[in-house]
Amino acid sequence: MNPQTNNYMEKQKHLLMHLILSAICLLTLTGCEEDWWDARHTDVFGDWRIVEVTGSYNCNYRPGDYWTFYTNGGFMAQGYDGLYESGSWDRRGRELYIYFNSYNPEIVAYVRSIDDDYMVLDVDDYTYQSSYTLRLVRQSYYSQHK
Repeated sequence: MNPQTNNYMEKQKHLLMHLILSAICLLTLTGCEEDWWDARHTDVFGDWRIVEVTGSYNCNYRPGDYWTFYTNGGFMAQGYDGLYESGSWDRRGRELYIYFNSYNPEIVAYVRSIDDDYMVLDVDDYTYQSSYTLRLVRQSYYSQHK
């Protein structure tokens, strides 16, 4: 093999190694945001007080109402003007599914942000055919609201 061919082959090997290393880094360092969220933000249990409602005027909830997420999957909303709703809830990734009277969710809420005491939900409400944003403040980690 002449030196020129050998030099070309070394450059090709070097380039191929760089491409493989770049592909591995790209695949390893990019991930799904949902996986990250699941690992750190699993605790929505407890009483949450609604502090702000924005978006639709056809929203059944008002500031001061409570949403309660029970550890057994139960859900309750109560508040203004005798509001009382109960059902169940489930979480898949960053979405909360709330069921009242059917197998299909009446509410699907995307968890835009959450920390220990504050949560922002972008809500699609299929009962009232509306979309709105709720800002909630945690009142307790486990339900104490009656």
